[in-house]
Amino acid sequence: MSVPYYSSYGQLAVYSSIFGLAVAVFVSLRSIIMVELMGLDRLTSAFGLVIMCQGISAFLGAPIAGSLSDTYGNYNAAFYLAGISFALSGISCIPLRRISRWENERAERKKARETAAQAPVEIKVESAETLDLQTIDSSVDESKS
Repeated sequence: MSVPYYSSYGQLAVYSSIFGLAVAVFVSLRSIIMVELMGLDRLTSAFGLVIMCQGISAFLGAPIAGSLSDTYGNYNAAFYLAGISFALSGISCIPLRRISRWENERAERKKARETAAQAPVEIKVESAETLDLQTIDSSVDESKS
């Protein structure tokens, strides 16, 4: 977003170096972040969707930038649009960790409920003479609730 304000080659070189390092860190950590947020079992699907979205952006970005430069006579609008897009994508990533934690906790609670519902009821009988059906019925009712 700030590229149009750089008037010298040195300023552009410093900006490009910082931007390149930041993008390299993201590319290096992308799969680790996806495993942390989505889980290892969904890594291939998540990675495929991310790469598809990047491909669509790369495919559409150049014609849109060219159209903006033709309309306004310079590349400033294209750089502003690119900067705003980067900023919005970064802002949209802020709640991802909290959403992932919430979904994992919800899945664990659901699994715990299912496990508790499927747990077998164990009835111990000392002898056939002391068997009381009323007691067995009440203990089964208590274990269900």
